[in-house]
Amino acid sequence: MKPKLFLFFVLICVNSWLQSVTWHIKLDGTGDFTTIQEGINASVNSDTVLVYPCTYFENLDFNGKNITLCSQELTTGNS
Repeated sequence: MKPKLFLFFVLICVNSWLQSVTWHIKLDGTGDFTTIQEGINASVNSDTVLVYPCTYFENLDFNGKNITLCSQELTTGNS
């Protein structure tokens, strides 16, 4: 019985990982949102908020969400 329970748990974890969304934040309006906070508000646990280069003047509140907030360095490796 325990192996079946473990397998069930693994399937749930993989399912939530596969359904995560990456929200693109660009000030020029070509992304999903123009502010980082809008991306955070739209996200759910395990989502990624990807911020494109620019200067953003915001105070951020993660609202207790377990998300990844990152720059393009995460995807391109270019600092």
